Formats: sequence, structure tokens, C-alpha cells
Amino acid sequence: MKVRLGFVSNSSTSSFLIYGAAIDTEKLRKSAVRRLNVTAEELEDDGDLDIYEELENLLKDSFLTFNYAGYCDIGPYIGLSWDKVGDNETGLEFKQRIEEEVKRLTGEYIPCGTFSEAWPD
Repeated sequence: MKVRLGFVSNSSTSSFLIYGAAIDTEKLRKSAVRRLNVTAEELEDDGDLDIYEELENLLKDSFLTFNYAGYCDIGPYIGLSWDKVGDNETGLEFKQRIEEEVKRLTGEYIPCGTFSEAWPD
């Protein structure tokens, strides 16, 4: 039997590991202005932009997910967890699939990469 004599941490964290893109919140703001058919000033007068709502709207017809913890300035990121690589899909094919979907959703090329974040609950 092995016995651990050192310090053992039982801290709780939330984390993610995805392949995807960091999304500019200013672009989400512009998207909201277009979608809601309001001016930027009206959007500001109405209160803070609901980033969660805009991300859900952006991804409503997509297989991608978003990760955003607005309370700790992480993200937002859109992408897919590495555990979603298809059984017959190479890592390169997985990356290309994500990159094509990010471009389809945003209308522009946004550099993609692996993002991992963790924060205490």
C-alpha cells in the first residue's frame, strides 16, 4: 500500500482544452448592433452587451461550442474540445474542420490554436 505524506490539494477548478479561435468582443458588439437593428449607443444605453447571448446566436447553427468566463476576463473562445476528434479523423483534418467553421461563422480568417484555461470555482 502507498501512503501519500505530502500536501494534497482538494481545490475545485473549471477548465477547458479546445482547438479554436479567440473572438474579439468588439466584433460581437458590432454583430449585436446589426442583429438587433439598433445603434451602438442604444446598445450601450440598454446595459452591457450579453456576450453569452451573442455567442449562442453566433453558434446556433454550428457544431462548435464557446467557452467564456466573463467574470475573470477569459475568452471568449469558440472551438471544439480535443476529445471530439472523429474516430477516422486525423489531427490535421480536425483542425481544418474547425478552421473552416470559424471562417464560415465569422466571415473572416481568424488564427486558430489550442486554448486551455482553468479558474477556481
